Amino acid sequence: MEYIKLVVTLSALSSSAQAQVGTWLWEVSTQDGDAVVEPGETASILLSLDFVPDADPIGPVYGLYAVEFDVLGSGDAALGMIPDDADGHPGDVLDPWDNAFGEQQTSDGTSLFDVLAGQSFKGLDNDDPAHILLFEWIPDEYAPFQVTYETLTEGLAMWVDPNEKIPVFWEVVEATVVFQVVPAPGAAALILMGVLAPRRSRVA
Repeated sequence: MEYIKLVVTLSALSSSAQAQVGTWLWEVSTQDGDAVVEPGETASILLSLDFVPDADPIGPVYGLYAVEFDVLGSGDAALGMIPDDADGHPGDVLDPWDNAFGEQQTSDGTSLFDVLAGQSFKGLDNDDPAHILLFEWIPDEYAPFQVTYETLTEGLAMWVDPNEKIPVFWEVVEATVVFQVVPAPGAAALILMGVLAPRRSRVA
């Protein structure tokens, strides 16, 4: 699936060699690929973690150990819902990040709470960024409004060396994403929202 990245970072941290930081990345996709929710469409939302220094099986960072976080909906996010996945969980902690703790997250229909992701063995997955969580958002109606989601992280722990037995806690850069719901596709929706005005014919 092709994703369109819509990332707004809420804080900036130094990119020096000494920094040990995980940064959340949001990606939003709709059925036609434009990341605007039009009639008949839903939003598929992917949440990933990017690491500085890079996670690498032979580099200075050996990979993610665990992360615990909430996904908070605001704006008009309550004008839709997060459904359960095929296994009955609100949202899907992606493999292999579901193998250490299972899926324990809860939901009020709009937000996700106590999402816990990690791997039980060092180096099982060293992908950077690590794709952590995928969830769907379904609108109750197709009217012109904005949906906002943001992360709130309880803790991030990394394996920094394959020989170490204790993970190291890192700082986290929180992030937010905003996407649009519209009542009609394409230019017609923009006209309805007052962004474009229909052209008038010239009279000779």
